[in-house]
Amino acid sequence: MCNLYTLDQTLNEWAENFHKFLDTELVMEAGDATLANQPWAKEVYPKYQGLFARPVDPADPGAGLEPAVGRWGVVPFTHKGPAKAWKFPTNNCRSEEMHAKPSFRDALKSKRCIIPVTNFSEWTG
Repeated sequence: MCNLYTLDQTLNEWAENFHKFLDTELVMEAGDATLANQPWAKEVYPKYQGLFARPVDPADPGAGLEPAVGRWGVVPFTHKGPAKAWKFPTNNCRSEEMHAKPSFRDALKSKRCIIPVTNFSEWTG
Protein backbone atom coordinates (compact mmCIF):
# COMPACT_ATOMS: atom_id res chain seq x y z
CA MET A 1 0.00 0.00 0.00
CA CYS A 2 1.35 3.41 -0.94
CA ASN A 3 0.03 6.77 0.22
CA LEU A 4 0.50 10.16 -1.35
CA TYR A 5 -0.74 13.60 -0.52
CA THR A 6 -0.24 16.79 -2.44
CA LEU A 7 -0.38 20.44 -1.50
CA ASP A 8 -0.68 22.67 -4.55
CA GLN A 9 -0.76 25.97 -2.67
CA THR A 10 1.75 28.55 -1.59
CA LEU A 11 2.28 29.23 2.09
CA ASN A 12 0.32 32.48 1.78
CA GLU A 13 -2.64 30.74 0.09
CA TRP A 14 -2.55 28.14 2.83
CA ALA A 15 -2.65 30.87 5.49
CA GLU A 16 -5.62 32.53 3.75
CA ASN A 17 -7.51 29.20 3.79
CA PHE A 18 -6.77 28.72 7.49
CA HIS A 19 -8.36 32.10 8.12
CA LYS A 20 -11.29 31.48 5.77
CA PHE A 21 -12.22 27.91 6.78
CA LEU A 22 -10.88 27.53 10.34
CA ASP A 23 -11.20 31.13 11.53
CA THR A 24 -7.63 31.03 12.83
CA GLU A 25 -4.47 32.80 11.86
CA LEU A 26 -1.18 31.13 11.07
CA VAL A 27 1.71 32.73 12.88
CA MET A 28 3.94 33.59 9.94
CA GLU A 29 6.81 35.18 11.86
CA ALA A 30 9.16 32.29 11.19
CA GLY A 31 12.81 33.02 11.73
CA ASP A 32 15.74 31.53 9.85
CA ALA A 33 16.13 28.70 12.37
CA THR A 34 12.55 27.42 12.12
CA LEU A 35 11.33 24.41 10.19
CA ALA A 36 9.06 26.57 8.05
CA ASN A 37 12.10 27.83 6.16
CA GLN A 38 13.04 24.36 4.95
CA PRO A 39 11.93 23.18 1.52
CA TRP A 40 9.03 20.78 1.33
CA ALA A 41 7.79 18.51 -1.42
CA LYS A 42 4.55 19.27 -3.26
CA GLU A 43 3.97 15.51 -3.55
CA VAL A 44 4.54 13.86 -0.19
CA TYR A 45 5.01 10.13 0.30
CA PRO A 46 5.75 8.45 3.65
CA LYS A 47 9.12 9.60 5.02
CA TYR A 48 9.17 12.69 2.74
CA GLN A 49 9.32 16.23 4.10
CA GLY A 50 5.88 17.84 4.13
CA LEU A 51 4.27 21.03 5.38
CA PHE A 52 2.02 20.99 8.46
CA ALA A 53 0.72 23.32 11.16
CA ARG A 54 1.62 22.85 14.81
CA PRO A 55 0.79 24.78 17.99
CA VAL A 56 3.09 27.74 18.62
CA ASP A 57 2.95 26.86 22.32
CA PRO A 58 1.58 23.36 23.12
CA ALA A 59 0.81 24.50 26.68
CA ASP A 60 -1.38 27.35 25.38
CA PRO A 61 -3.85 26.23 22.67
CA GLY A 62 -4.96 29.83 22.13
CA ALA A 63 -1.45 30.93 21.08
CA GLY A 64 -2.14 29.94 17.49
CA LEU A 65 -0.56 27.70 14.89
CA GLU A 66 2.66 28.00 12.95
CA PRO A 67 3.75 26.36 9.70
CA ALA A 68 6.47 23.75 10.01
CA VAL A 69 8.13 21.13 7.86
CA GLY A 70 8.49 17.55 9.02
CA ARG A 71 8.83 13.98 7.93
CA TRP A 72 5.55 12.14 7.32
CA GLY A 73 5.20 9.24 9.71
CA VAL A 74 5.27 8.43 13.40
CA VAL A 75 8.40 7.41 15.25
CA PRO A 76 7.23 5.49 18.33
CA PHE A 77 8.42 6.63 21.74
CA THR A 78 10.06 3.21 22.19
CA HIS A 79 12.54 3.89 19.36
CA LYS A 80 16.00 4.77 20.63
CA GLY A 81 18.19 6.81 18.33
CA PRO A 82 17.63 9.43 15.65
CA ALA A 83 14.23 9.64 13.96
CA LYS A 84 15.83 9.15 10.52
CA ALA A 85 17.01 5.72 11.66
CA TRP A 86 13.39 4.50 12.07
CA LYS A 87 12.86 2.15 9.12
CA PHE A 88 9.24 1.03 9.47
CA PRO A 89 6.41 2.89 7.70
CA THR A 90 4.19 3.97 10.59
CA ASN A 91 1.94 6.31 8.67
CA ASN A 92 -1.29 4.28 8.60
CA CYS A 93 -3.55 3.56 11.52
CA ARG A 94 -7.22 2.75 11.85
CA SER A 95 -9.04 5.39 13.87
CA GLU A 96 -10.87 2.81 15.96
CA GLU A 97 -7.57 1.18 17.01
CA MET A 98 -5.15 4.08 17.38
CA HIS A 99 -5.79 4.65 21.10
CA ALA A 100 -4.68 1.07 21.82
CA LYS A 101 -1.65 0.79 19.50
CA PRO A 102 1.65 1.54 21.29
CA SER A 103 3.07 3.22 18.17
CA PHE A 104 0.27 5.82 18.02
CA ARG A 105 -1.04 6.12 21.59
CA ASP A 106 1.38 8.84 22.78
CA ALA A 107 1.07 10.88 19.59
CA LEU A 108 -2.73 10.75 19.76
CA LYS A 109 -2.73 12.23 23.28
CA SER A 110 -0.29 15.09 22.92
CA LYS A 111 1.39 15.46 19.53
CA ARG A 112 -1.24 16.48 17.04
CA CYS A 113 -0.92 18.72 14.02
CA ILE A 114 -2.91 19.77 10.97
CA ILE A 115 -1.74 18.57 7.57
CA PRO A 116 -3.15 20.61 4.68
CA VAL A 117 -3.75 18.71 1.47
CA THR A 118 -5.29 19.40 -1.89
CA ASN A 119 -5.33 15.68 -2.73
CA PHE A 120 -4.85 12.40 -0.85
CA SER A 121 -4.63 9.04 -2.56
CA GLU A 122 -3.97 5.49 -1.48
CA TRP A 123 -2.75 3.10 -4.09
CA THR A 124 -3.31 -0.58 -3.32
CA GLY A 125 -1.88 -2.04 -6.54
